[in-house]
Parts: sequence; structure tokens; C-alpha cells
Amino acid sequence: MLALNEDSSHFFSWHPKEEMNAEGLDAWVDQYADTQVEELILCTNAQRSSMASTARQTVWDGFDPAADKNQPFFAGVPDQPLWSGGPNARELMYAWVYHAWLLHQQGLDPYARWIARRRRRGLRTWLSMRMNDVHYVNNPDHCIHDRFWKEHPEYRRTPPQVDGYNGQCFDYAIPEVFEYQLSYARELIARYDLDGFELDWMRNPYYFKPGREKEGLAVLTEFVAAVRQLLDQRTREVNHPIQLGVRVPSRPETALGLGFDVPTWAERRLVDKVAASSFLFLEFDLPVARWKALLKDTGVRLAGVVDAALQPPPGSACAMSRATTREMVRGAATAFWDRGVDQVYLFNHMDNNPLGLSGKKYEASDSGQSYRQMLREVGSLQTLSGLSRRHIITQPDTFAPEELKAPTLPRLCPAGASAVFNLATGPIPAAGQRVQLRLTTELAGGGTAPACQARLNGTLCPAIDSLPQLQGCSRPVSVFEAPSAAVRPGENQIAIHNSSAQGIQLTHVELAVSGMGGQWPEQGPETAASP
Repeated sequence: MLALNEDSSHFFSWHPKEEMNAEGLDAWVDQYADTQVEELILCTNAQRSSMASTARQTVWDGFDPAADKNQPFFAGVPDQPLWSGGPNARELMYAWVYHAWLLHQQGLDPYARWIARRRRRGLRTWLSMRMNDVHYVNNPDHCIHDRFWKEHPEYRRTPPQVDGYNGQCFDYAIPEVFEYQLSYARELIARYDLDGFELDWMRNPYYFKPGREKEGLAVLTEFVAAVRQLLDQRTREVNHPIQLGVRVPSRPETALGLGFDVPTWAERRLVDKVAASSFLFLEFDLPVARWKALLKDTGVRLAGVVDAALQPPPGSACAMSRATTREMVRGAATAFWDRGVDQVYLFNHMDNNPLGLSGKKYEASDSGQSYRQMLREVGSLQTLSGLSRRHIITQPDTFAPEELKAPTLPRLCPAGASAVFNLATGPIPAAGQRVQLRLTTELAGGGTAPACQARLNGTLCPAIDSLPQLQGCSRPVSVFEAPSAAVRPGENQIAIHNSSAQGIQLTHVELAVSGMGGQWPEQGPETAASP
């Protein structure tokens, strides 16, 4: 089954004023009731809190509800599209602040109501705390920032001129920072009747001054232990177990190198679930076996996180779309389940309300139907069977200071040479499903590369077509048909041979599986799974 993380702004920003009432809150959370989402994880904060906190500033502190988006409170928010063709950044921020304030004025706590409503249906709800969020720190006048962060630049990892982004994260080795963050966790745990509480260490995953990460291992273990103690106390009060989860970097060595001593947390039974995650971009090659070995005999569950965006290969002209598609989510989930995760965790896959659509109109839209269908199919191998899916070569987006950042793509392939890739693809496709290898190439010096050869596990795959454009890549895509007998369960090897006299650069490599009957994709256009 699935976990799904809802961030602290999305509902307030993307849903209309007409839904900011008890009925709107209920309707929003009810959309997950008849899906495979067994754990809905509600994030309450970035730097500020979207609930009425006494431990930190609320998102509406300083806001004038009688004024419009041009009031001084929003002066630091650009009055322009958030991305090309996207919604206005200031209008989205205004909606977040105003709607959170409006619910508070009505005496409605959305988190308490969502938790209670799901429990009446026998469904579990967690709260998630972002441990070091630095959205928009390059703009210190933005209203998203908390007073504590603004008033204490000395509590940050580095001065802005050294690192203007992750350097502006708090340094947890500073006692005042440690206590400030713990006080908010304490408040959340005491206020709500939770099924689980998550420490989201991936927003953002840097907690100590550069070079001090090893010293920080004990600090973060102390923090996790303190939260575990709070949860144990709360468990006795509410008379039911409350689990503790952590979202950490996708690879165990990266997590350890950044200060997250997950082996100790598991051995000491401080945590119940580890969510192995990228920072922002979907990582198809999750090292599940290494995580399972590390967690063996501890009783700790492993969740594989499927993010909602793709990262273009560095320096490549193959500009991938930021948004994943259902076929990409299916591919990642299939590989994760096949490798042995205990849960697939959807991050940033929130309901994608097209502007102007909400409620029943959204549910009836192509986007709404695609979203709900995705939540009914990626929660098990059984429901994924027979559906089209894509498995794409990607790379990690988070590294510890001493790790070598060796990009998987682009890959230079000299004249007469081959480039080899291993890709987790899950079970063998069913009879009636086709398999394709898809890739994009460039000449090493730029321009269109000549045709090359592709093999799957040593079997030559004939070139069959060239797609003018595939969602996820802006360049024409070369397509090769893979014989069904060549496909192996679990992991497959793709070899690309450059038979030309010039060096080429590989910029995109994937294995795609059709739906039943060989359709691409299995259901309709490849609608983006989330914004």
C-alpha cells in the first residue's frame, strides 16, 4: 500500500475560498479514502507553521486580512508567474496565508479534523515536520521566513556569500536551534492524536557546518531519541501506538555522511519506518537491498519514495519535463515493490487542481481522473500488472561532502565503443505487453548523432521508430524493439554501441513496457501525475 505526503501549503494555495470550511476539509481528505493510500502524511510547516502554533510563527502572523495581495506583508514575494506559464507566485502565497487564517478564524483546525475523519474510517494519518526548510532563502524579504531564522543568521551553516541556499539551513549543533526545533515537535505531538510522526530530514538535508557532519551524528541521534520519548509518553496518554518515521537520503552512505545515523536509530528501536528518498528528483535506482540488510531484524519498515519531478542530465540538451507521468510512477513503484520495499511513498504527488477547477469539476477532469487512478494502481505489484510503465536511467540528487558526484548521464561513448547501463525493471512483462529501449544521443561536439545499436542482456534489439518527442525529453527519441525472450526479471542490462566514426553522447536511456495489447501508453495521454 501507499503513503502520500501533503505539504503545508498545497491545500490552502490551490483550493478555492469556497472550500475553506468544514465541508471542504472533509471533501479534500475523503478523496483518499477509497484508494491505496494507507498512510496520509500531513506536513504542517516550512519555516512557518500552517497550524496555530505557539512554538513558531504561523504563516498568517503579520498578515492583514482586510488588504489584498499588494499589502506590505507580501512585498517580498514576486508578483509574477511561479514558473513559465504557471500561476502568479504572489497570488498563490496570498491564498495560502489567507485561507489558513480563514480556517483559524472559524475555529477549524484542518489537521485535527483530517486526522479524526480518517480514523473514523479506520485509516491512518501522520504528521510530518520539515526539519530545515529553506524555501526562498535567496530572498530574505519573503514572508515565508520565520522570525527565528531572520533574527539569527549566526545560527546558520554558512554565511550567505559562502552558500546562499543550503548554507542557510540551521546548524543543529547550536543548542538554541536544537531546542527551537524540538519545541515545535513537542507541540505537534502533544496537540494531535496521531498514528505516526515523521521527521522529514530531506527538507533540507544539511544540518551542520561543512566538515562537521561526523560530529553531528550524535546530535541528530539525540534529537530522534528525544522525539521517540515524547511519542512514547503520548502513546500512554492516547492508549494506542504512535510510530516514528524518518525521511532520509536515498543511499545509506549518503545518509551517514550527512549526519543521519540510521543504523543506530534502527538498532535502538528509535524509529519504526525509514523512507529512503531523493531531495527533489525521482531516483529510479533505489538501493533497496542495502537498506534491507541494514534494517534486518530490527522490525523497521522501509519505504521507497517516488518524487514528482525528473532531473535533466547535467549539461544535456535533453530538457526533461519537471513533472513525472503515471507511466514513470508505475515504473518506479514496480521496481521498488519488486526489490522488496514495505511501502511506496509518494512525495509531492498532491491533487493537481487545474486553475479554475475544484470539487466535482476537478474529479471529472482528465487530470483528476488520472490522479485518482494512479492512487488505485501503484500500491501493489498485483494492481500494477499489465499496465504500461517506464524505467529511466536517473541519478542521485543529494550527496555527502566527501562523496564523488559522478553523473550517470550524459555518457560519452567514443567511436566503436559501448556504454552499459543496469536498470531495475521488476517482473517480466505479461504476454501481450511489448518492451522498447528508448534513447537520445548527440554528437560529442553537438548536433544530431548517427544511428547506433542497442542490446538488452546481449540480445540485439532492432531499431523500429523515432519518436519526434517523448514526455520527459525534448529531443527526438530513438526506439528499439526488445524481444520478449531477452527480458529478465529484476534487473536488465542495456548496452548502447556506437558504430560510427565519431564520438557520441548519450543523454537519455530508458526501458519502456506497453500496456496489454501493445498500447503506448496503456490509458490515454501521459498526463502528468502532479504539478
